[in-house]
Amino acid sequence: MKQLTLLLFLATFGSVLGQSNEGKLMPLQSYDDIFTRAGVVYIKSDSSLFSGKVWDWYDNKQTRSEWNYIGGIIHGVQRSWYKNGHRETEAKFKDGKPHGKRFEWYENGNKWNRSKYKNGFLHGRSLGWQENGILLYKKTYKENERIAGKCFNQEGKKIPCTP
Repeated sequence: MKQLTLLLFLATFGSVLGQSNEGKLMPLQSYDDIFTRAGVVYIKSDSSLFSGKVWDWYDNKQTRSEWNYIGGIIHGVQRSWYKNGHRETEAKFKDGKPHGKRFEWYENGNKWNRSKYKNGFLHGRSLGWQENGILLYKKTYKENERIAGKCFNQEGKKIPCTP
């Protein structure tokens, strides 16, 4: 029973810790505790590569953003919120590059964009909406090149797509 309790404690406590490149467990970091050099994130206190989760807050203590890093490189889910608490972005990264779905919202909470990335490139369907919720475009990309698309005006009528 003690072993199960210890495992549950480690699983719970371990999920709120980061790890430096030396393998030491680190508490969650704020942006004040890290620095970036050439796109790589380091811990200020000892200049080691940072692995773990970084949080940033607004002055009112609401969460502004959350980033995950492995070996100083963004990896995993990144999220951000507007000051009013509505979601702003949610994106997945793999080895420092966008990889997977990316969602963006307007400050009023309505969807703005949904895109897919593969190894840093727009790849797959991308949808965009006007702030009032009307569909603005449906585009398909292959390695950042648009291969198909439909665009719409403020009334939702089909119009030619511009680059």
